[in-house]
Amino acid sequence: MIRSIRIAIAVAAASALTVAIAVPALAATSKASLSGTEYKQLTAEQVAFKKLDHEKRLTWNDIYAACHKVGQSTALLKSVRANCETGVGIDQSLDGFYADVDRCAVLSGDTTTTGTTTTATGTTTTGTGTTTTGTGTTTTGTGTTTTGTGTTTTSSGGLTPDDLKLFACLQPEYAVISRAAKSVYEGQARLRTQVLARGFAGRCRLTLAPTTAQLKALMRFVTTSKQLSADVSLITKVANGHAPVSAINDKQVESDSASFSAAGKKFESLHRPQKLSVCPHQ
Repeated sequence: MIRSIRIAIAVAAASALTVAIAVPALAATSKASLSGTEYKQLTAEQVAFKKLDHEKRLTWNDIYAACHKVGQSTALLKSVRANCETGVGIDQSLDGFYADVDRCAVLSGDTTTTGTTTTATGTTTTGTGTTTTGTGTTTTGTGTTTTGTGTTTTSSGGLTPDDLKLFACLQPEYAVISRAAKSVYEGQARLRTQVLARGFAGRCRLTLAPTTAQLKALMRFVTTSKQLSADVSLITKVANGHAPVSAINDKQVESDSASFSAAGKKFESLHRPQKLSVCPHQ
């Protein structure tokens, strides 16, 4: 179980914020247009992030500064900027999650985890406020997981005392991921509402806002991350002696982590066009 949950986190966390969806060209033309200010600022944001792609040394302030190329003079711009800031903030939190995996592994005595984590790099935020995380992944073994005490547990076996300590240490991070998924969904849903209210259509709408399919997939990630967070909270109670070991249903946690992983993989396979030029503008 411990290995499957780690794999779920590695897959889903690395792709959780990849919210662009690929679609074929549509003949419909937009009924609305971007104001001159909106088009200028959204374009400036895109240009800023493209430049950051080529920077070897980046700070989080540099990335937030790119978000701030978008002002807040219209509801659409406010929504885009908020989505951008939320996405970067979540990416920053996920970067910390990978570091905490190693830290918690040392504290729990699980030495096999230490040194297997690569943090996310090269955050890219598009002009529509959606965010693509970098290449951070966590590598785990394909055999059994050996804890620092020398005991061994397979993915289908029970949790050792060291495993309990590991998840108890990481519980706040799982909670952060759950809240982050909800924040991304809410921000993207608001963005779609505003784009529809303005009357944008065709490829312009697809560039500016998430599709219903994307929102459905994102909601699935919200649901699965919330459930996995609840599982880890229960494991934490067991680790702290506030619940019996029998309270943990290994098969259910396995199933929940698999669902979480599948939801993350769904995002990895989705893309959306990002060409502001398809939108009428002043």
